[in-house]
Amino acid sequence: MARGILLPLAFAIAAACRAEAGRETIERAPVPCAEAVEARKAIAACSALIESGTASGNALAMAYFNRGRAHTSRSEHQFAVEDYSAAIRLNPADDRFFNSRGKAYNFLGRDASAVKDFDRAAELNPNDRSVYFNRGMAHAWLRSLDLALRDFSEVIRRDPGDAEAFNRRGEVYLRQRRFDRAIEDFDSALALNPDHARVWLNRGKAHTAKGETVWAALDNAEAFRREPGLAMTPVPDPPTLKDPDQQIIDDATEAIRRDPKDAAAYRKRGMALRRKYPFRRVIQDFDDAIRLDPGDIVALLARAELHVAFYSELDAALLDYDEAIRLDPSNVAALNGRGRVLLRQSRYDLAMRDFNEAIRLNPNDAGAYDGRASAFIALGDDESGDRDREKAAALLNH
Repeated sequence: MARGILLPLAFAIAAACRAEAGRETIERAPVPCAEAVEARKAIAACSALIESGTASGNALAMAYFNRGRAHTSRSEHQFAVEDYSAAIRLNPADDRFFNSRGKAYNFLGRDASAVKDFDRAAELNPNDRSVYFNRGMAHAWLRSLDLALRDFSEVIRRDPGDAEAFNRRGEVYLRQRRFDRAIEDFDSALALNPDHARVWLNRGKAHTAKGETVWAALDNAEAFRREPGLAMTPVPDPPTLKDPDQQIIDDATEAIRRDPKDAAAYRKRGMALRRKYPFRRVIQDFDDAIRLDPGDIVALLARAELHVAFYSELDAALLDYDEAIRLDPSNVAALNGRGRVLLRQSRYDLAMRDFNEAIRLNPNDAGAYDGRASAFIALGDDESGDRDREKAAALLNH
């Protein structure tokens, strides 16, 4: 759940690109629904085309693909995954569909699924550098650092002028404590883009970890000069900088302060906290709150979310949701939460029951329709799933 927090993305729906700005693209003929630049209009146009029955084959696949991209632009990543999956079923030979679904999986925290999609995209189109970059990011999240290095190195081999690929590879070297190699990559990134404040800061971390405090101070000063907001974060002392997870936590906390909707920052901090702190350290406050007040439904729901989001402790989360529902059978958030856990356990009929009850209690709850759509689709009822998904989208756009 924490890993699915919304992250606003700014890109035009009309552009037939499959990668971030500056990376290779292959232009394809747009379908009509791709002409709407504003995401809500694109979703409406593509939905109308899909429901009209006039499109088939690749044209229908492109309608799903463009609607998925519109959902991505609105950070509706589960909807996007479902649309990309529909496009793939119609045309499993289009690498863009796999690449885009892989990125959506990344935002949902499903990094292993993302890697599989990037693998397939690379098989279909080995010339797209963005796939290797995206897969490198997923491998880094999975802590498969050698595989991440391989992918970022492939991007650099194909385009030695990609400053961000040097930066990301340098970050992997930094996590491996290969500080000299990290500094070399940060040097290369800065030679290509000397205004990239984060690279200056990364190189400062590497120098500090080596005990080169003078060089570190110079790099930190350059980072803050280029991006004054970085100066809001106190520069940790050398022992702290030698702990990459603590630095991730500090950087993410500052990023969240500056942009409370920065989903990537929440995700980075959550994963770093999970690696850095024992289970009880993270969740102790909620344990104490529930011990002192066993009827605290808010604490029960928060602890359940932590069980799911950070630890994948689904059975423990179910116990908390069960207790919250026992205390308040009309709590829609608890019903939706339990339904989501049951979905992950492939207990679709039970999940459906919870979402049905949530909808009965609150017919305007988009999350309940979204969850029920996933249950319908898992049970093979795509028509009902699509209907619920459209209902959820309409409620979200209202």
